[in-house]
Amino acid sequence: HRDGEPLTSYWSAGKRRDYNTSLKQGLSFRELVKAEEVNMFLEILKQRLLTHDAKPVHTAEEIILLKEKHIPGLIRLYGVYLDDIMIAGTMLFSFNNEVLHTQYLAHDTRYSSLYPMNYLIYQVMKLAKDEGYRALSFGISTEAHGMVLNTGLASFKEGFGARYCNNRTYCKTLR
Repeated sequence: HRDGEPLTSYWSAGKRRDYNTSLKQGLSFRELVKAEEVNMFLEILKQRLLTHDAKPVHTAEEIILLKEKHIPGLIRLYGVYLDDIMIAGTMLFSFNNEVLHTQYLAHDTRYSSLYPMNYLIYQVMKLAKDEGYRALSFGISTEAHGMVLNTGLASFKEGFGARYCNNRTYCKTLR
C-alpha cells in the first residue's frame, strides 16, 4: 500500500463492493476490554471453528491472563458491533511494533449479509496503518503442519490485497 492510496486500492472488486455495503449497515468497531466482551468473541469464534471440526486454542480466561499479565500491551481484541450485538471480532498480536498479526478472525454467520469481515479487516488495516505498523499479517493458509495449502482461505486473504510470504519452520526430530 502506497501513501495516499485508499486502503482498499488492492482489494478485489468484490471485496470493495462488499465493504461499501458494510458501510451502510451502521456497524461500529471497538476494542474489547471487559471479560464479557472477550467471552462474546470466543463464542463467535467457537461457532465458526465448529464448522471445521476445530476449537479455539485458548479459553477466554487464558486470553485475558495473557493480555493483562504475561504479555501486556502485545495482545488486543476488537469487535464489530451492530448496535450492541457483537457480530465479528479479532485477536491481534503486535510483533515489535512492526507487524500486527491477526491470530483469530471470526464472524457470526447470521450476519454475513452485512459483510462484517470486510468491515473488520478494513478497520484493522486502518489501525495498523495509523499506528505505524510496517505490515499486517493474516497468518497461515495451510493445513497439515504446512503441507497443504487451503486455497479457499488463501484466496480470501488475497482478495484483501494480501500476498504470501514464506515463514521458515525449524524442527529437530527427537526419535
